[in-house]
Amino acid sequence: MALTKSDIVARVHELGFTKKKSVEIIESLLEIMKSTLEQGDDILISGFGKFCVKSKNKRRGRNPATGSDLILRERKVVTLNAPANSAIESMEMDNCFSELLPGAGTVNRRSLPCRKLSVLRSSLSSIMP
Repeated sequence: MALTKSDIVARVHELGFTKKKSVEIIESLLEIMKSTLEQGDDILISGFGKFCVKSKNKRRGRNPATGSDLILRERKVVTLNAPANSAIESMEMDNCFSELLPGAGTVNRRSLPCRKLSVLRSSLSSIMP
């Protein structure tokens, strides 16, 4: 389940802010982030990651519904680069288990590499045939 803006507002509200003030805080934060990214500037949140604006070149694409070729225009996209020691890397442990135990889940090949896979294999080899 995805974390929604209303979920974030509820968590800020739990910190002791009024509901109205919680909404104002989150709306202000998101507006600051949006305007900063629109200007082409990056956002660095220490311990979480860096939001970067990247330019994508014009390229050939395909309409999946009709199969017809088309040209995708130049555009800008926002990416999140997470540091190696972040909480996002710890989520990769689920992907490690899916490699060890086929059928346990899918592996996102675009995700961060699992550095602890060999440790898991060696520790699990004693309990798995």
